[in-house]
Amino acid sequence: MEYKKALAQALRERGYRVVVDAEVEGESGIVHKIPILVVLSEKKYIGFEIAEGEDIESAVIKCFIKIVDVPKIPFYLLVEKKVFREILDNLCSPRIIVFDNLEDLLTKIEKMISRQLATLKPAE
Repeated sequence: MEYKKALAQALRERGYRVVVDAEVEGESGIVHKIPILVVLSEKKYIGFEIAEGEDIESAVIKCFIKIVDVPKIPFYLLVEKKVFREILDNLCSPRIIVFDNLEDLLTKIEKMISRQLATLKPAE
């Protein structure tokens, strides 16, 4: 399943502002492409890198580079459970979201969004 389009559409249907393939400049000056960027407020975002297809290791590396280079945006790596078990089973991080299907993924992302929204100050 191609999760990027399905996830973006599902989040929009639930009322979230979503930018697909957003570009954000990091502290290093490198412009990073973010597959899914959820806009929470004018200055608050959550970014998601999706590990799917044939280049899973590349998605892991890209996500962790963004975590370091763009510290103002929390980034998370989304990995389907069967892929995680096959390839990344020994990798452990609170920035990795392992999911069973689109509905499970949406539930986990909405919980994360709720936590981030709870940290917003009134001016944001």
